[in-house]
Amino acid sequence: MRPDDWHLTGNLDAFLARAGDFLRSRPVPHTLALTVTETLRTRGTAVYGSEPPVLGVLERAGRVRAVLFRTPPHPLRLTALTPDWADAPAARLAALGHVLPGVGADRDTAAAFAAAWRRHTGATPVLHERARLYRLGTPTPPEPAP
Repeated sequence: MRPDDWHLTGNLDAFLARAGDFLRSRPVPHTLALTVTETLRTRGTAVYGSEPPVLGVLERAGRVRAVLFRTPPHPLRLTALTPDWADAPAARLAALGHVLPGVGADRDTAAAFAAAWRRHTGATPVLHERARLYRLGTPTPPEPAP
């Protein structure tokens, strides 16, 4: 994969035109991306700071395969990437001079991207935090009732 396979933009409407259906197709793993882009859409891109957002879409064979987004000063966020696909966004962002305070993604994607970022920038990744997404199943009333 080439770094220019990623379509980067600061334009939210252009990003959502390309990536909106992809994000809505799996709302649970994409909940953060959906929340952030909705906030940007309804409250404006300055809501997160003075720097414009960085929004990216990976398209292969006419389909969106992954997205990235960053609202400075927050970390870069990535949807799931295969290890082979993690190098391209790291190369592209590094070549454009981006400085990243961190990356948020599923464990495998974050590790693959961090390794690629290190290869392209020399930065040493440090684990800062781990997070989980919990899903509420069907609530069960306690027996006996309190």
